[in-house]
Amino acid sequence: IFDGNKPVLTVADPALVKQILVKDFGVFADRYQTPGPHPITGDEHLGEAHGADWRRMRAVWSAMFTGAKLRHLYPTLTDCVRELVRSLNATGGAPIDLVPIFEKFAMDALVSTGFSVKCGAQSDPGANNAFMRNYSMAFNTDYVRGRTLQVVWKWVLEMVGVVHMKTKPFNVFYMDFVRRVLADRERHSGGGYSDFIQCFIKSERDPSLGSKASDATNELLVDNDKDTTSGLPTQSTGKYLTKGEVASNGWLLFISGTETITTTLSFVAYELARNPDVQRRLRDEIVAASVDTNGSVGYEALTRLPYLDAVLSETLRLHAPFHRVIRTATRDYTLPGTGIGIKMGQKVEVPVYAIHHQEGYYPNTEHFYPDRFLTDCKPTMYMPFGIGPRNCVAGRFAMLELKIAVAHIIKGFTLEVVGKPDAPVPLMNRQEVHKPSRLDLSSNGTRDRGGTDVLLKSTNFCHKNLTNW
Repeated sequence: IFDGNKPVLTVADPALVKQILVKDFGVFADRYQTPGPHPITGDEHLGEAHGADWRRMRAVWSAMFTGAKLRHLYPTLTDCVRELVRSLNATGGAPIDLVPIFEKFAMDALVSTGFSVKCGAQSDPGANNAFMRNYSMAFNTDYVRGRTLQVVWKWVLEMVGVVHMKTKPFNVFYMDFVRRVLADRERHSGGGYSDFIQCFIKSERDPSLGSKASDATNELLVDNDKDTTSGLPTQSTGKYLTKGEVASNGWLLFISGTETITTTLSFVAYELARNPDVQRRLRDEIVAASVDTNGSVGYEALTRLPYLDAVLSETLRLHAPFHRVIRTATRDYTLPGTGIGIKMGQKVEVPVYAIHHQEGYYPNTEHFYPDRFLTDCKPTMYMPFGIGPRNCVAGRFAMLELKIAVAHIIKGFTLEVVGKPDAPVPLMNRQEVHKPSRLDLSSNGTRDRGGTDVLLKSTNFCHKNLTNW
């Protein structure tokens, strides 16, 4: 296929996928070839870094998602989920779209764990919250318009008074917020923060001072001499960020830390509503594990719920947030055993959505069947977060956040389809992200919307008793 006038090689054979993404990672270490620094962030961040710069940034990011650090963030995430449950209860049974509710939760969780700031995304009514207004500008835009703005020369857009995608106000807003947080931390250095941006701050050093990392950096990364998310060895002397990279990676938290959560929660709700037997079985597992005095599921118990893990895995298989994995060749390369040559700078893509819906890997592939992830022989061609050294570094954190949210929702509510059970979820007109445009929650029976939306019914749940709102 072609991306504009540039050829793109699509590879779906398991052996070749592993060859490209894992064995020959050194040739395909880059995601995209960027023409220059981002006009707002300036410095490189993990998503666009190359070579040695990517390796040291990856080491810093990986250190944020160890088991000990995830455990430390658990109470903060739980507080955000309780606010989500209050939002669902506050609807009073009135019809409501779940997607923006999940968007607000994802933003609240990101800003709380990333910056120790209560941004009010879930508590502010309507579109009053600045974080959510800018989120909508960033992610809820029409694909055709967005793609057009990406490929048209910036000077042409300026001539006709149109803002280029990279200089959109949402980029300015989030970058300004990160810089304000960094300035505040510099003024109050003894605040005792343990959030994501503080991990970046502790890793900061001036590379001109030599190759030895600072004591703070070594302390931060002492338990992480190996990238636990990918098995990629790293050197402890290369784990640092420059001052500019601290800010640009803080900006990346906003761009990468919300959409996967929103999308997956929406599809989990959709699939559980359509599969009541799965929902009941999941609820039984969660209720049995609720041993805290307040009825919550503790961290250790949550990480040992196999059916919850299987439900999320099956949701991510059917509805992977990203359709494909893209890599760029860093030198000329011949694909082993094929004779196919790949030129330096040429893109190679792995069609994740197509692979996840391939009968050869997943029998009865369109059927929502979490048990396929409970067998001893688990699926091998499964990559919702990518595979290889450049997989999603925050995959463990995303799964923890999803598990907490789903556990509280299913423990407190039932989800039922009250419209057409087989009606597909309406999707946004987006190229990269597989996201519903809306997912309606209703406790008032069926509403006539022409069958285009999936309607859900929610009821309060208390232990084994179901009562209507």
